Amino acid sequence: MPETRWVAVALMVDQPYPINQETYAGVLRFAEEHPHWRIVVDEQPWEHSGTEPAHFDGVIARGYGKSHFKLEQIGIPMVNTRFAHDRPTTSGVFIDAQQCGELAADHLIDRGFQRLAFLVDPDFLQAVAVCKAFVQQAEERGRTCTPGYIDRGTKNLSGYWLAAKNGIRPLLARLKAPVGVLCANAWMARLTVTLADELGWHVPQDVAIISMENLTTILEHRPQITSIDMSYEQIGYEAAAMLDRMMDGTQTQPQQIYVPPEQIITRASTDYFAVEDEVVAATLRYISEHLDQKLTLDRLAELVIVSPRSLQRRFESALNRPISDEIRRLRLEAAKRLLRDHEMQVGQIARQVGFNTSVTIYNVFQRELGMSPSEYRQKYS
Repeated sequence: MPETRWVAVALMVDQPYPINQETYAGVLRFAEEHPHWRIVVDEQPWEHSGTEPAHFDGVIARGYGKSHFKLEQIGIPMVNTRFAHDRPTTSGVFIDAQQCGELAADHLIDRGFQRLAFLVDPDFLQAVAVCKAFVQQAEERGRTCTPGYIDRGTKNLSGYWLAAKNGIRPLLARLKAPVGVLCANAWMARLTVTLADELGWHVPQDVAIISMENLTTILEHRPQITSIDMSYEQIGYEAAAMLDRMMDGTQTQPQQIYVPPEQIITRASTDYFAVEDEVVAATLRYISEHLDQKLTLDRLAELVIVSPRSLQRRFESALNRPISDEIRRLRLEAAKRLLRDHEMQVGQIARQVGFNTSVTIYNVFQRELGMSPSEYRQKYS
């Protein structure tokens, strides 16, 4: 059996945020697969070095600072998980900010939003990098994007909230609905919902909102807010694997790994298509509210008082796909939400979203996602 390795984890695990908790979970997953690893939560492992004998074989930490330099001086390897630009020459595993920004922009643009905006604290460099990629992707796809840099002005949390509120309110007032907004974190996304309501805007019809942070306690009460699954657990796992290579000497040079986001977790705040065609918009609203019913082209055309041929043509013009594809997409998104957020039987979910049978929902999930409904629930719930 390999020699025991003592690894310090300085990931601020006392804070209940995905970047802390899920990264730690990824480290623990690696440790479970490698019994010679011993994990110690120590937010300042460098304080045990210097004049004292070093008792850690490696460290996984968020960020790089003067204290971390002590580890380098005495030869203890460290892997950074916070942000690549903290110290580009230090080994680390990070979110792929470029892919995160592109994913968020594509999600909103594919739902018909012509105008986009973002809200971010300029001190949060990782979130700023995501926003820059968001803008770049919007511009490449011919959309406009309004920047919203919300300066905290204070480190006091209550004062920070007030500063953000005072910064977001005038920005929203300048925007023209409908608009899709990317928010740097969950509480900023929830605050945006509140301020949009003050303007008389509806979510998601007037403002669609995505949070970079999947903090479910804040996002999952009504209206539920869409978020990005940043793959933090995989970041933790890859960081542990990198540290293992550094400790056994097979990796001797600094290396940076960028982990792509897992997916957009679609919730009510973006479950809408911003279309100018009122007939298409009315049809989409009806479909979303009646997924459990039999939805045929003839029936839908009758409800909005146009011919089936005209309705099909207008759908393809507005969404670049036929009605049947949109119905299937909406049913799939509804099924994914129910699998993540509820413990209903798969067959019951199938009936509630209009797939009707377990066989049908199974086939759709395998074809569209490459996994069964049960596998999806196990992975994302």
